[in-house]
Amino acid sequence: MAGGLPHPILLVDEAAKSVGLYKLNDVFHAQVIDTNVIYAWFAMGLLIILGMLATRKLAMVPSGLQNFFEVVVGGLESFVVENIGEKGRKVFPFLCACSCSSSPAT
Repeated sequence: MAGGLPHPILLVDEAAKSVGLYKLNDVFHAQVIDTNVIYAWFAMGLLIILGMLATRKLAMVPSGLQNFFEVVVGGLESFVVENIGEKGRKVFPFLCACSCSSSPAT
């Protein structure tokens, strides 16, 4: 690593260790909470906070963070409709929820 700094994603592990979520169980010598679960919680918290910030002041003409999310969601929806067809609009929320909840945690 450049300058000996730890990887920023691994700081989630360090924070979990300092809080006590990441320790060994005395009986099974296994982690109490798995690292994947901790990363999933981190991703969920980040998405929830960003969603709350983006929908705080909704307007017909988006600005700021709402504008960014409009572009991202609109682009994903058009991608799904181009590949699946017009019926893809029905399954878009499900596909988006599945991909958003599984991608950052893996």
